[in-house]
Amino acid sequence: MEQKEFEGKLDEYANKISAAVGEGVKRVEEAFDKGRENLKADSAESEGGGGGFRGMKGSPKSGIVLIGGGIVWLLYIAGFFQQWIFPILVIALGIYFIVRNR
Repeated sequence: MEQKEFEGKLDEYANKISAAVGEGVKRVEEAFDKGRENLKADSAESEGGGGGFRGMKGSPKSGIVLIGGGIVWLLYIAGFFQQWIFPILVIALGIYFIVRNR
């Protein structure tokens, strides 16, 4: 293959890649603008009802604590802890979460 042919194909592929990247950037910008508009609309609706934009209800902390409690319980069942306090703590924690979410 001659140098001119190679450069021509290289330019052709560079143009195709450039067009594809440009189209991808355009789609990302459109999605970003649409997300910003949706966020503004959600925020405006929340302000009418009193309060600003609110995230999802609940906290990931409670899930993490429950997972930790389950691990402690499994360790207890496996015999690592010979005290009866750990299952009672997990039950109390569950009752606390139920009361807190009401």
